[in-house]
Amino acid sequence: VWNDPPARLSRTDPRYAAERFYQVKCAYLARWLRSNVDPVRKLWLWGAGRITRRRFDALESHGFPFEGFIDVDQRKAGLHRDGRRVVMGNALPERDRAFVIVGVGNRGARDLIAADLTNKGRVEGRDFLLSA
Repeated sequence: VWNDPPARLSRTDPRYAAERFYQVKCAYLARWLRSNVDPVRKLWLWGAGRITRRRFDALESHGFPFEGFIDVDQRKAGLHRDGRRVVMGNALPERDRAFVIVGVGNRGARDLIAADLTNKGRVEGRDFLLSA
């Protein structure tokens, strides 16, 4: 029997907040990037929405700023978020010049993004990571 009361610590304590989770996640992600991605490659975040951008802000404090953001919403194309440009998936730099962090958490969208990147010759773990 699963006991999931509303006052459970993981529901009420700020240490369990999503922002804290992403701070820890970004620390480990930065360590992985440092070991596995050529520093010549610019980092791009797939997901230009405010929530996705904030979740991955901590990567910058670990020395991994984003070059820009990728989104599927045509209305965002060409705009700037946090001083970085927003592009559509077909406007990414060449594979050897860009590494993509997929920050979109919706399972259906995440699967579509992974398929799109794979169809363009990018390999998960080498050219992109699903990180939401």
